[in-house]
Amino acid sequence: MSDFTFLTKEQCFGREQLDILEKRGTKAAITDFSILLGGVFSSDDYIDNDSSLEGITGGYWTKSETGYGMRKDFVYVIGDSGNGGTNNMKIRYCGGRPALPFSEGSSIPMNEGSKKRAEDGVLEVEYGYYPQKAAPRDMQDRLESAYKSGTISRTKNSYTTDSIDADSPYYIFQPQTHQEYEYNGKNYVRIKANLHGASLFDVTVKLSNGEWYRNGDYIWVEVAPVKWLVDEKAKMMIAEKIIFAGVQFDSRALSYSTEDFDKTDIKTFMDKYLSKDLEQSRGTITLEKQTEETPEIQPRKSRLQKLNPDKTEEQDRAKMTDTEIIQNWIEAGESVLLRGPSGIGKTERIKTLYPDLIYLKLTNNMFPEKVVGSVNLQTGQSIPPDFAKTAIMQGATEEERKLIEENIQNIYDIADEVYERSKTSDKKIVIMLDELLNVKPAVQALVYTLVLNRMVEIGKGLKLPENVVVVATG
Repeated sequence: MSDFTFLTKEQCFGREQLDILEKRGTKAAITDFSILLGGVFSSDDYIDNDSSLEGITGGYWTKSETGYGMRKDFVYVIGDSGNGGTNNMKIRYCGGRPALPFSEGSSIPMNEGSKKRAEDGVLEVEYGYYPQKAAPRDMQDRLESAYKSGTISRTKNSYTTDSIDADSPYYIFQPQTHQEYEYNGKNYVRIKANLHGASLFDVTVKLSNGEWYRNGDYIWVEVAPVKWLVDEKAKMMIAEKIIFAGVQFDSRALSYSTEDFDKTDIKTFMDKYLSKDLEQSRGTITLEKQTEETPEIQPRKSRLQKLNPDKTEEQDRAKMTDTEIIQNWIEAGESVLLRGPSGIGKTERIKTLYPDLIYLKLTNNMFPEKVVGSVNLQTGQSIPPDFAKTAIMQGATEEERKLIEENIQNIYDIADEVYERSKTSDKKIVIMLDELLNVKPAVQALVYTLVLNRMVEIGKGLKLPENVVVVATG
């Protein structure tokens, strides 16, 4: 058993708070590698006021139980804003920020010559190597070309992650191996994106290299030294960033207390794989021909991906701009989730493409009536939500619009007619759900039915047109 562990709630907050967290705070930036493994990240929180794409923060596990009176299958976590919260032990999208105790200053594990003292007095060291940052676009192309032609050098090292869909809580850990390669003096791994949210949306994400990627894309990630922050008083060091994700805290999820941490799945992962992956030696061997990675379990496609397969060839997509790629997915009838920091123009990009889109800003205090409609208490008649009425009106004829304006109850029969006509329509009706990932789960659940089956159950059941496409941001 290795010494790798997680911090406790008390070490993050309160009287037992580590000195390094008092100075640096509990927020933690998340690596590209962790995002590609399904890690959830913030769209508007950054570490130490670092507004670059490398500074976006994520959520990470502690090893503490949630406390008296709380559900026993939940664990205390640190959110992307640095505040405390809880998560079910079965979910895979929470990240790992490992900690490592040591006995004396002379026994601090570190790479040779990496020890330095930061301006705020925190001792920083580099210990081990791990995939972290996506390679730049031009390097992505060169690496992929060398890989496919068999002219890249394979090292003796590899890295193990979970192969299960990032959104699935139902399957236990199944390892997959990512081979390490050397190119022009640097080491890389080739990883297939397994993004959080892809089971419902055609997810896109912007990584620190400034490029957009979608679920299932292959991305080259550079292997680099892992930086750790050393708390000399508590004799504990923690990874500066969230370095992995996609692993369940524990698949049993029945009852948990802090004393059970050594028996959990995530502790087993750190003991069996992470500790060994970090300490691998650095060396290369030459490939005679392309060497495939260990066979991996293919992520399951969502219903929308099966119904609307992307027929664009990979080389053709590479020539398209980000906006063209997004429009291509929408015109193919695929619901799209745009993820990335706030202020980079996600919403405006879609509004420019589709000026007549139906905009729905999600907030934590929004009334359910905005999504599911309401009922006239005097007449008992159903009142559809505004966005549903707008979507149907866009597909209605002038005569049908007049009927709806005369009596809203006419919308139900007309919706059925619009639905049948929309099956052969090339025009897309875009509904934008803004800030979807930044609202609480109860609000998210209200709109998921739009993505799953384009049907809003209002009174008799109101069908949205078949050519509706949902675009969400977060």
